[in-house]
Amino acid sequence: MQLIHSKENERIKLLKKVYASSAFRKKTNLTILDGIHLFESYLKTYSEFDAIFCTQNFYEKNILFFKHDWDTKIFIVDHALLRSVSSMNSSSDFMVLISKPNIPIHISQLNDGMYLYLKDIQDPGNVGSIFRAAQAAGNAAIFLSKNCVDAWSPKTLRGSQGFQFNIPIVEDFDINSLIASDLKFLIADMSGQNVFNFDFPRKTLLILGNEGVGVRDDLNIEDAISISIPMFNNVESLNVALASGLISYQYYNQFKS
Repeated sequence: MQLIHSKENERIKLLKKVYASSAFRKKTNLTILDGIHLFESYLKTYSEFDAIFCTQNFYEKNILFFKHDWDTKIFIVDHALLRSVSSMNSSSDFMVLISKPNIPIHISQLNDGMYLYLKDIQDPGNVGSIFRAAQAAGNAAIFLSKNCVDAWSPKTLRGSQGFQFNIPIVEDFDINSLIASDLKFLIADMSGQNVFNFDFPRKTLLILGNEGVGVRDDLNIEDAISISIPMFNNVESLNVALASGLISYQYYNQFKS
């Protein structure tokens, strides 16, 4: 265990870069778990991590949580200094630096299931909620377009509550690489078929668009089918995370054994 008091410390500088910059996270393959709950979720599947940063008070209150073989990776940081790493007022007194998990997926060998393609969705909270719903509903994998929010930002991780560690996530994905596959393409759209009367193909890719823009016509997927969630009481639209969950569960309901 080591103490850090200075903002000039190289580890603090690294932590700030990882927290602040999507480009740096992609370059280094690093991200930050902000809060002990996220780390506990991570530890259910993985054991390796780069470093733990926490305050003295947090360490003393949670002493039984820390394992002896973690000692060389634990850094005790002044409260104000650790809080300065994040721009979020709700940041915790406990952060873990990790390498982003990589669950391989072979595009040419996709199994039956519902896959998600997120097109240009910008809100990290929404993307995090989509990840959480996808894990709960048993989605097979998630693909993100180049202009989507960072799948592994601390804000996205907070939105998912750590429920993205066990599902393949592919960033900067070109959907054209799936056009020759046997996936059937569905687009969540206000004018589409009622999802509750729809017969899902076994191998389905659901395309979800930007909250303000939706799915534009530049996808060039000729045989894509539009589906919608019926609305009542003058409600015009649903949050994209809620919509993805409802559609995913309808798929699950159709094929559950």
